[in-house]
Amino acid sequence: MLASDLKYSFFFLWFFCHANFAVAQFNLVGQAYEVSDSCFVLTESENNKVGAFWFLEKVDLNESFSVKAELYFGSNDDGADGIVFALQPLSNNTGSAGGGIGIEGVNPSLFVEMDTWQNTDRSDPSYDHISLMKNGSLNHNSSNNIVGPVAAMSGNGNVENDEYYKFQVNWNNERQMLDVFFDCKKVLTYEGDLINEIFNGDPKVFWGFTAATGGARNKHIVCLKYASFESKLADVVLCRGGKTQLNAIGGVEYFWSPSEGLSEDNISNPIASPLETTTYTVEIVGECGEVVFDEVEIIVDGSLTDLDIGPDTSLCDFEDLFLTVDLERATAYNWSNGSTEQSIEVFSSGLYSVTVTVDDECITEDWIKVEVTKSPIVDLGTDTILCTQSTEYILSNGFNDGVFIWNEGSMEETLTVSSPGFYSLNIENDCGSAFDEVFIDFEDCRSLYIPNAFSPNGDGINDFFHLHTDGDIIEAKLFKIFDRWGTEIYSNNGSIINGSEVHWDGKLRSQVLPPDVYLYFIKVLYRDGIEELFFGDVSIVK
Repeated sequence: MLASDLKYSFFFLWFFCHANFAVAQFNLVGQAYEVSDSCFVLTESENNKVGAFWFLEKVDLNESFSVKAELYFGSNDDGADGIVFALQPLSNNTGSAGGGIGIEGVNPSLFVEMDTWQNTDRSDPSYDHISLMKNGSLNHNSSNNIVGPVAAMSGNGNVENDEYYKFQVNWNNERQMLDVFFDCKKVLTYEGDLINEIFNGDPKVFWGFTAATGGARNKHIVCLKYASFESKLADVVLCRGGKTQLNAIGGVEYFWSPSEGLSEDNISNPIASPLETTTYTVEIVGECGEVVFDEVEIIVDGSLTDLDIGPDTSLCDFEDLFLTVDLERATAYNWSNGSTEQSIEVFSSGLYSVTVTVDDECITEDWIKVEVTKSPIVDLGTDTILCTQSTEYILSNGFNDGVFIWNEGSMEETLTVSSPGFYSLNIENDCGSAFDEVFIDFEDCRSLYIPNAFSPNGDGINDFFHLHTDGDIIEAKLFKIFDRWGTEIYSNNGSIINGSEVHWDGKLRSQVLPPDVYLYFIKVLYRDGIEELFFGDVSIVK
């Protein structure tokens, strides 16, 4: 690529899909839908369903690639059928249900079959297995079975166990080698000319994942973590004296070389400011120890620049901050918040960056970290009456930026209250102070008196056996009366005490019982949510 063709370039390491994948990049087939965090449900646990997603544009197998994902095969060991990663040049609308796992009949194709159901007519082993196959055939006894089947798990274990499994497939075009990893173990390797041996000389293919169910079923999910195609990285024309940030993803360790001109050589996103045109190579080490490489050329050309949008700064939320590019011959601006203006106003904390094009021929970048401190806010709520039986009551404010001073002497963000009184909080920080006060009182929430005698003689005085409470009981969960021989003579379970109290009138089948001692079992629900069981005796007297 010529430098003149790059004058509008914005440098980034070109990974075809970023850490979060947009559903618009893929064509969803059948039952498939996107959930969140770059995850796609391919099938629900329903019979005879198919789901797939295919990248909308074809990719070129003349370039190396790597795809990483986490796969979910369901929770039913008797379910079916599995998940397939596939390459095929025909359509991004492909899929078929059942044991074909969404890829059967697609010819030509190359695919990794991860099968959780034994189809004896296709020579499947009895355990969950993985194979590299081609041309839409899932028969392991045919010439279309390239490598495998091998057990997905050591000891022929089960993958339909409500767990996610790491999956990766790497194609190295220079070595003409395809490696498949499952659960951080290399399970399959194939060395050959994919373009000519599989795809009849056509290097352009669609890539995607498919899944299906048949008479047995499972939920199938694919969560994309990383995908790289087109390993040629976009070059950038950097102004002399300028700087730009590199950004590699998909690994847990990164090693850049050469180190000259880099702020650091072992992080994912070093700042590059080479004095002369330099090609940087990054070694990306994945979670399972796998390694991929990428490189980018930074062409140093154009006018000498010294872009500076200011040092890292702090301010209060009521203060104004404008970031402005003051650079001669600047012709375009690209801020991290999406603005293309020369100046932006900052309202919140964050890292702000700008890429500036100079004389329409080179770029340079600068960054600033802004910390916006919020003015204190204190709101302890309204005055509150608590139950004396409560274990604890915590006063909190929801604002945590500042120095806390309670009237009790505590300087913690919250205060545990156990006695009545006024409680106040003052918060101070660099942007001001705030104060609030609240009164907390306590009362008994479980007042209850159960009498031991009553006289059901119709004189209007003490005619009923009932609970005496001032509103602390919201429900009688149990209210039973027995005679001295254990015979149940009254029950009124679950009645709500709300105006009309639960009571016994001393009768059995509408007849007043004779004076005697009777047993009761009563369980109540107090207004503080606590239940309590009582049992004892009550006497009918004349």
